[in-house]
Amino acid sequence: MPLDSQALSTVVLVLVVAVVVLAVWVAWLQRSDALLRRRLRRLFGEGEGVGLDELLDRQFRRLDTVAERVEALNRLHHELEALSQQSIQKVGVIRFNPFADTGGDQSFAVALLHAHFRQAGAGWTIEARAVRRGAGRHPQGAFAGRRVTGATRQADERALAIVNPVAGNGAGERIASRIAAEFRDQGMRVDVIQTPAPDEAARLAREGAADGYRVIIAAGGDGTANEIANGIAGSGAALALYPIGSGNDFARALGYPRRRRDVPRFVRDARRRTIDVGEVNGRVFVNSAGVGIDGHVAQRIAATSRVVGKTFGYLAGSLVGIATYRPQPMRVLVDGELHSGRFLTVVAANGTHFGSGMHVAPDASLDDGHLDVLLAGDLSRWSSLVALAKLYRGTHVDGKKIVMKRARVVEIELERPLRAQLDGETTTAQRFSIRIRPGALEVLTK
Repeated sequence: MPLDSQALSTVVLVLVVAVVVLAVWVAWLQRSDALLRRRLRRLFGEGEGVGLDELLDRQFRRLDTVAERVEALNRLHHELEALSQQSIQKVGVIRFNPFADTGGDQSFAVALLHAHFRQAGAGWTIEARAVRRGAGRHPQGAFAGRRVTGATRQADERALAIVNPVAGNGAGERIASRIAAEFRDQGMRVDVIQTPAPDEAARLAREGAADGYRVIIAAGGDGTANEIANGIAGSGAALALYPIGSGNDFARALGYPRRRRDVPRFVRDARRRTIDVGEVNGRVFVNSAGVGIDGHVAQRIAATSRVVGKTFGYLAGSLVGIATYRPQPMRVLVDGELHSGRFLTVVAANGTHFGSGMHVAPDASLDDGHLDVLLAGDLSRWSSLVALAKLYRGTHVDGKKIVMKRARVVEIELERPLRAQLDGETTTAQRFSIRIRPGALEVLTK
């Protein structure tokens, strides 16, 4: 059917509008293309006569060249790293002591550290077994004529930092690479190693102390401090802390700052102090040891802290522990005095706090030659919850169900093996022999 004049006019109008829109769109594309070309030329420093395709091809070729060079550098890095390890194993690492001077002339005392390297997790660690005897000591006479005071002594003594890479939900892994620089900014020379596996910190600390390191820094939580104390108790090396763990109760007892960035200055200016340590079945603890609900709760805390954080993790773990644990029959000898019956827990405290701020032993002292022993009897779940709330204020001792004793020796016999905690680390036994070792450990504190 033929179109009438009105319909034809409408079609023509639509076609004209479409042509105009298309023309505007093409013009916009051309302008954008020109603008893009100008910006790319300015960016890459090319001349006006270069086309866009040629320009992009040139840049891709440059990127390919860069990628090839990066790959070559990576191969060279791996070759140099392998060669370095072979050289270290054969001739050792040369370290310089800038503090040794003779006759007023500045010189460098060279100490060879026959240090082998091995990979621990994602990082490299120095194996303390391989450190040459005396590597941590200053050369004889290095401080002749100088007076070493408590305020500057830490800067003058070589320190070894043992980092637990999993402490603080992985914070140890992150700080391991920069901890030496943080102490160097405070004038301290610190060698850093990471623990390659659980329970290795004690061995590394023992070997570090034997190799002459006068300060061993525990970079981790209470468990790391516990392991290192087991390695250096009685050695003369001093334990310092870089608290990054979940609880840090021992750091609280020694007055360490809560802000991590303040720790290197605190350690630099700290003084040596001799303190007692406790011992459970031959293993040292620095802060507290508990038999009963303590070990049960320690397992729950480890799980809940990963989900809700360290502060609420302790509270949540304690609540779960109280809900799932009942007092167990025990025979407890406190310096020969027998206490028998069902006990929720028996805690031997050297420090005042445990469980991330729980004030378990308000009158405890780290150097009084005694343990403060908490005996919590057959408490109901409700009484346990009330006692938990009071524990944070240090008002939990009532003289009836919960009593406090002071002792040098505590013997605990159980009907079946139970879990116990030593500075937050758990162990299982049916008999626990707990005693104090007066003046067995040197620490750095204010």
